Amino acid sequence: MVLSITQKSIKSGLKKRIWGTELAKITIERESTKEGVQYEDIFAEDPDVLFNPNQINLTKTNQWNREPQTSSSSGALQFVGGDPKSYTIDLFFNTYEDLSSGQSGGKIKQGVLKSIKDYATPSLAFSFLEESAVSVKPYTEKVWDLIEIDKTLTRPPRCKLSWGAFGKIIVGFVTEISELFTLFLPDGTPVRATLTCTFEEEDPDKEKKFGTKAIDDDPVRIVRRGETLSSIAYQEYDDPSLWREIARINGIDNPRNLQPGQRLVIPVLRPQ
Repeated sequence: MVLSITQKSIKSGLKKRIWGTELAKITIERESTKEGVQYEDIFAEDPDVLFNPNQINLTKTNQWNREPQTSSSSGALQFVGGDPKSYTIDLFFNTYEDLSSGQSGGKIKQGVLKSIKDYATPSLAFSFLEESAVSVKPYTEKVWDLIEIDKTLTRPPRCKLSWGAFGKIIVGFVTEISELFTLFLPDGTPVRATLTCTFEEEDPDKEKKFGTKAIDDDPVRIVRRGETLSSIAYQEYDDPSLWREIARINGIDNPRNLQPGQRLVIPVLRPQ
């Protein structure tokens, strides 16, 4: 489903821009392996290549078993459990137009041009903008990376989607991606693409699932040269993101101040 929007919506968007309401862009963040950083915006340096979606599809299912009964043609339903929520979003990427220097019979004010770009379909914005031979693949590959195994995490990274007043859309994992290239330059360079992505919900807050109070039987570890809290958490828990639990128990405010020979209590994570 390619993004679509009516002329009325475009005018409404331009009006909102005039009245001073700043456009909120959808944000896709991935779990970071850097110490002191929980999530990183994958398009922080390239915010203009990704258009806001025009719909978000939320799905929630429950699992039921049907037990055959001789006295019933349909059988009795027995509840087994619930599945996590999943969100399917179409992400449209466009690198064909040069959004900084568009013209259509004269110069266009940058504020209006940005509003057109933000609220219009790429096909409508196309008439205002000049050609730019930049491949879209480096940008869509940032989304594809979300479904690949991260070498440090040894699993695909956790993701967080949020969007302005909508707030947090989901925290979870990408379970499915399909990509459709819709425009190519004469030399075959793909410049437009739609990614249909399914995100499955998971609570990333480890503190809700585990208690981390230090008690007498928690093991102690001596820091060796070159070790970081993330590498220690990976060795102890198979999850580098749990370095925060080690830092909290040991009263470490700055993880970069870890010193060789330092004594660390490694908390045993106990389900609450």
